[in-house]
Amino acid sequence: MQKTIRWASSEGEGLEQLHLTVDEQGVRARSVVVGGDTAENTTWAISYEVDCDFAWRVRRVKIWEAGTGHNLEFFSGGDGFWTGPDSQALPEFAGCIDVDIRATPFTNTLPIRRLQLQPGETSTIRALYFSLPGLKPEPVEQHYTNLGSRLYRYESAHRDFGRDLTTDADGLVIDYPGLFHRTFEE
Repeated sequence: MQKTIRWASSEGEGLEQLHLTVDEQGVRARSVVVGGDTAENTTWAISYEVDCDFAWRVRRVKIWEAGTGHNLEFFSGGDGFWTGPDSQALPEFAGCIDVDIRATPFTNTLPIRRLQLQPGETSTIRALYFSLPGLKPEPVEQHYTNLGSRLYRYESAHRDFGRDLTTDADGLVIDYPGLFHRTFEE
């Protein structure tokens, strides 16, 4: 599978273009996002790469924040243990199988695909969350519930926040109410 997807911000100016490849090497996402938060009067421009194995477990994440010089790269064996590019262990992120980058709905696809929840099932996960601006990584607890008909409830325990996400047959977000909506797919 190869797809190009574009999401627009529902709360102001912002656009993401993602190129997704799923093949015999695994899952590779490459994306550029320009956006911000009008309530916080912040803007950002980032590029990111997320590489996963066949079970959609994150093996590598790399993020560049334009104009700031901030960039991060972390590696995982898909088992919740992380290292930096220097191969030093990052025990503060232990148990985080998935990543969540604030600027994109794509990272919601990772646990949706990995968990394979049946309708009515809920799972609690630890994710490595990247805030913006600044790219400060932190472990957070999140909940996913399959509501049926390609609808998933996402809840963030650290922000008291939740949304019902409409997805396509591949688990990619179509509508993230109040934040993102898909505008293009090829």
